[in-house]
Amino acid sequence: MKRNKVGKIFLSLSLPTVFFLSQANAAEQGILQEQNTYIIPKHKYTNEQVYNENTNTFNRLNGKNYYGIKSNGKINDITLIYNNPKTPGYTTKDLPYKLEILNPDFTDEKISPDGNNIEEGTEFTRVQKAVYIPFLVSAFSNGGDVYSNNLIIADGELSSVYFLKPTDKEVPTPARTENDDRFDYLITAGFTKKGESYDNTIEIKENGYINMGVENTYALPLNGAPYVVGGISLAGEVHNNKVIFQKDSAIDFHASKFTQINNIRKYDERIMHIIGGLSYNSDVKNNKVTFNGSKINVHGPAFAYSTLAAAHIVGGICTGKLKPCNAINNTIEINSLNLDLRVDSSGTPLAYDAIANEIFWGGRTSRGNAIGNKIIINDLQTILALNASVKVSGLVEFYGGYAIDGEANNNTIEANLQHSIKAHENFLGKNEFTLYGGYATKGASGNSINIRHNLTSEDMPENHQDRIQLVAANTKQGQANNNKINISNINTALPFYIYAVEKRMMQNQKYYADSADSNSIVLRDVKSSKALNSVIEAQTLTNNAINYNGVQSISSISSTFIASKVSIRANELSNNNLVNLKDYSSAARENIYVIRGDKEVMYNKMYLNNITLGTASDKREGIIVITAGLGEKSHDNILAITNLNIDEYHNNSQIYIAPSAHLTRTNANSSSDNTLYMGGTHNIFQGTIINNISGSFNQTVTESENTENYTSAITPSSSAFTKGNHFIVDSNVVANTINNFEHYTFILSKDIDINKAMIVSNSTALNLSSQGALNLYTKDNFNVKKGTKIKIIESKAGFTDIEGRALDINNLKSLLTTMSKNTKQFSTKMIPNLSNKKLNKLKYTLETNENGTIIYMNII
Repeated sequence: MKRNKVGKIFLSLSLPTVFFLSQANAAEQGILQEQNTYIIPKHKYTNEQVYNENTNTFNRLNGKNYYGIKSNGKINDITLIYNNPKTPGYTTKDLPYKLEILNPDFTDEKISPDGNNIEEGTEFTRVQKAVYIPFLVSAFSNGGDVYSNNLIIADGELSSVYFLKPTDKEVPTPARTENDDRFDYLITAGFTKKGESYDNTIEIKENGYINMGVENTYALPLNGAPYVVGGISLAGEVHNNKVIFQKDSAIDFHASKFTQINNIRKYDERIMHIIGGLSYNSDVKNNKVTFNGSKINVHGPAFAYSTLAAAHIVGGICTGKLKPCNAINNTIEINSLNLDLRVDSSGTPLAYDAIANEIFWGGRTSRGNAIGNKIIINDLQTILALNASVKVSGLVEFYGGYAIDGEANNNTIEANLQHSIKAHENFLGKNEFTLYGGYATKGASGNSINIRHNLTSEDMPENHQDRIQLVAANTKQGQANNNKINISNINTALPFYIYAVEKRMMQNQKYYADSADSNSIVLRDVKSSKALNSVIEAQTLTNNAINYNGVQSISSISSTFIASKVSIRANELSNNNLVNLKDYSSAARENIYVIRGDKEVMYNKMYLNNITLGTASDKREGIIVITAGLGEKSHDNILAITNLNIDEYHNNSQIYIAPSAHLTRTNANSSSDNTLYMGGTHNIFQGTIINNISGSFNQTVTESENTENYTSAITPSSSAFTKGNHFIVDSNVVANTINNFEHYTFILSKDIDINKAMIVSNSTALNLSSQGALNLYTKDNFNVKKGTKIKIIESKAGFTDIEGRALDINNLKSLLTTMSKNTKQFSTKMIPNLSNKKLNKLKYTLETNENGTIIYMNII
């Protein structure tokens, strides 16, 4: 069959004359061993078959295709067995070893499905329509159901080579053909053109070896893609099929062709495909791929020093050109999957850098929905160092559910790793491990990622583009609700990016879910020795939550990953979201903790309890931005901070804390009825001073594809950013500027140093409102005697009215008289550190010092 051509990538060599051993032959039936069980005959090539000594030319090999039963009707309970063991004593480097193979009959009848290609729309590039060679098929039906059939690869090698070297003489490596062949080699337990395919199983046992996709194993020119498929139908539903790789089985991933576009690799389709169930235009349900200790050989050319090989592994996949189809409840289970290197040279190479790019999908559909699919990861090897200069790395991508034109809902990734993921420098300059719960275009809801115990080893090299990325939901549009990420008891030495909902980047354009509701990120006992970022982003956000308990984010001074960020970010409305960080520490150059709604941000809560912030900068420079409500219109947000610890910062001007912030200084912006609570024990490094504690500050955010840069500035005192804002002071607080609060509540306890002012504004006049209230309470039965004078506010630059106009001593006293008559009620239930406390309200009178820079309360 003539094959379509693509542009030549390899240098062409003059070809010797090639002889075909056989002409077109129909597939053969296995030998009946017992009822319904068929055996494939033992097979190996002789020196005479592979090489013509008279003409000194290679013979082009043409093997055999086998089936158990062929029929036009239903087929069930058929077993086909391949058992072709190698002669003991030989290894992969020995020429006799290579002759003991079974390869396809390349001239046999081909199968061309109706419908689009299964790689359409993803990171694969298919040059021509899929054309299958039915290599090994237990049950082959032209019109009926195929079910409960088995294909067993018991022992031996499956190959696709055209040429082999003889063992009795030295010959040069065979030249590659000029055909650029693109066969799809089908290995399946159940195939039907029109019926259903279900309950079929492929089992690759110990010493079973699939080494297909190249025309010779010396230079490794590609000639096709192996498809190992539990069950396949070209028109009917496919369900409950299995592919099982047992311990010590092996698969070769050959050097893959790819193009690099916008930092994304697009692979030629001639790679390994392992599929539980494959359907064209009908649903795939409950199919499964299992690895129980199999080995992946990255098979690279001997004349190179590096290679990259890719593979496509999916529980269940359907393509829906003629009608939509769904991928439902399919599974990949990785109990153990290991790496190895195969280079056909006389010995171990002096240096070799091999990479396996393994891409896993639980369930996938090109037009339809991906629902309830799962990936389970128990043990996955990602680095094998044969010596200091020879290593194999695994870069892995996981997608629980994947819908190119549809929704991805209720998909799951579960990782309980028995051994840590490891990484090393590689020729790509990056280590990437990516997990997506649901990836879709029209909506992604109910997806989850759960990770427990080991993630990465502690000590790993650093590349500029290294990352671990977890995404519960990514959709181009539609809803993204109830997606969850739960991580507990792990360490990671790579930059860690976590998204409950993530935007889609396509051709330099950003696409967001229309709405995201009730999504969550939960981290417990997590240590990241690089940057840690947790993000939820969509057009509108409601009832989302990020919770940390016992989390550390530590970056070294030399780290290229400078930010630790917690961000709930909406392009329009952000409403009733929660950030709750407890026993958290970060030593990144940028510490960003923001709830954001660009148009409106309201009723959000940010609770920080016992947090420690520092900077991984040799100059002791960095930024801290903390706000519960960043947007044009910010109201009714709460920021509650208990036990704040800040390490040494030489650039104090970059520390900002406020319950709200605004993106631009225009008349459209406003801040009102927001609450800041600061309590507990604050430990601030001597000489480090918070720049701004405010009802609202100005925030500029510049964005690139994967980063946001924050630049903060003090907002001048103004009623637009002060009305209703409330500062609850439960500790001694000092900042360069404190402003834009209308109400102040002071709480006395044993933790307060009453010999110091409760709040101190060092450099900017603090603004006061005639509508504001000053409240004084005690807690924990703290006793304050009548007549005690409490210094509540010290503003070293004096005071202003709400609009920032300076107040002389008389105007200040008049304003304080007015404020003392006002009241402000608040609910302690909204402040975690006060929710179980009994507060006793005290009566007071107000006075100032002579120059009007200190306000006192006298207890009466």
